[in-house]
Amino acid sequence: MGTDCSKMNLTLPKKNRRSVFSHSLKSSEEKSLSGTGSKRMAALGGILALVLAGCRSGNTDTNAVIAKIGAEKITEAQFHDLINVLAGDPEKAKEFLTEEKNRGQRNEFLTKYIESKGLVMLAKDEGLDGDPKIKLQLDEAIMQVYAQAILERRMTKAEPTEAELRVIYDEIAAKQRAMGMTLPPFEEAKTHLPALWKQKQQQEIGETLIKEIKAKYPITIADEYKAANN
Repeated sequence: MGTDCSKMNLTLPKKNRRSVFSHSLKSSEEKSLSGTGSKRMAALGGILALVLAGCRSGNTDTNAVIAKIGAEKITEAQFHDLINVLAGDPEKAKEFLTEEKNRGQRNEFLTKYIESKGLVMLAKDEGLDGDPKIKLQLDEAIMQVYAQAILERRMTKAEPTEAELRVIYDEIAAKQRAMGMTLPPFEEAKTHLPALWKQKQQQEIGETLIKEIKAKYPITIADEYKAANN
């Protein structure tokens, strides 16, 4: 038996792997607050709009049942808690929950949320929660959500400085020159550099996380199972 750590590869979660529920809340929230929401965005904002759906500003009973599917009940208090968590901003959550202009999106969102719960219920009734392949896929999804959350937490800056963009540009330009190619001038390429900067930051954070994991949770792998490059 060997004691070397395996060289782990952290696959950074792609944007489209983020929670549909959280993404929908954000999309719906942005459109409702801007006053320019369309039917399409209301659909994309489905889940948030759905959870918010049953809220009525005149209802003071936070234990009031605002929705039900099968034997499961959704109370106004649960609904408010969910929206506050998803919105990440008490003021935005309050506006989305109470503004009359957002009623349509709230109601549509609640409907979609209930339907999603029904789908989970159906899957469990059909025994899919015991399917080994499904379990692996759920574990992968959970890992992706955790990875995304950790990356966002470790990203200290949202926007790069001019100097940082210049470093990215120079690195790419050097590689291009080595291959006999050239890049457009810095000012022309500048609009594409922030995305590359963010990608680099995520890669560096991912590498740091792997080192942190190995240091905190020692890994032992049998010799016959070690990766070739380990």
